Amino acid sequence: MNSCVQWACERQSRRAKTRRGYSHHWRAIDRDIRSEVASPQSLNCGIYTDQDWPEPDKGQAAMMTRMDAGVGRVLDLLKELSVDRNTLVFFTSDNGPQNEAGHNVSRFNTAGPLKGIKRSLTEGGIRVHGIAWWPGTIASGRTSIHVGYLGDWMATAAELAGVPAPTAIDSVSFVPTLRGDDSSQKQHEYLYWEFYEQGSRQAVRFGNWKAIRQPMRNG
Repeated sequence: MNSCVQWACERQSRRAKTRRGYSHHWRAIDRDIRSEVASPQSLNCGIYTDQDWPEPDKGQAAMMTRMDAGVGRVLDLLKELSVDRNTLVFFTSDNGPQNEAGHNVSRFNTAGPLKGIKRSLTEGGIRVHGIAWWPGTIASGRTSIHVGYLGDWMATAAELAGVPAPTAIDSVSFVPTLRGDDSSQKQHEYLYWEFYEQGSRQAVRFGNWKAIRQPMRNG
């Protein structure tokens, strides 16, 4: 994680000198901790070492804390370089909580009131938060109930860059939501998922309703 953060900060510093716009996708996963969870004797859990938890739970807590600190370093650098007010940072995930490392998914209430975990098509498996940071544009503490998916980044990035989005794509820009103009925000008529592991399943969400079929062909 530290080397990943250091690389991101160095890259941002170089880019800031050119004053040219760019997009950077940073996948903030502490792979060292994930691999160490399976080997408790080598796991460095930092401030959680003495907690009365199973080792995988300590590892998860340590990973989240290190990731939070790493994101903070990047945001601090953006302020230091005076590019924070024209930089959008968006933090999200591609799925709900998982227990592949053997940790207790209920210990930290990771999915909140939602049902399911990674690889399920209930809300807990695929519904995640998106945290947007854009000083001067997004007010601190503002929330939104807009529903979208990661494919919406195509139309969103195109609008932010001032270029046409590709045609014939299922992507809805959420720039109006980012700017606080909810009345202009377009909505998806529905969202659809397919999953081919564990016997297969599919789901469609429309408004506040969701239909799930499993297995896909005869469920």
